[in-house]
Amino acid sequence: MLEQVSLFVHSMWELLVSKHSEGLYNSVCLAVLLVLPLLLLLLSVCLCCQGCCGRTCCCSSCRRQQHNRARRKKHDDLWISSQPQPIMMESLTLSV
Repeated sequence: MLEQVSLFVHSMWELLVSKHSEGLYNSVCLAVLLVLPLLLLLLSVCLCCQGCCGRTCCCSSCRRQQHNRARRKKHDDLWISSQPQPIMMESLTLSV
């Protein structure tokens, strides 16, 4: 089993070296193909950690910030009221 893995890694290394020696374009393509799975893995780990750990914070400063946000959201209601305020006509001036 270990011999098969070693043979696979050796053949992949030989492929990389031969493609690299063929030119710059092949080297760039190989770099992109090798980096994309690593970036995908890193992104999925970051998203998983954010989803799992980001929701459950039990420190007092986080609770205070959540409470302040809820209070601010309650006071900063920007909906149009059901009873609109009448506009005073004398406050409007017409400039001719």
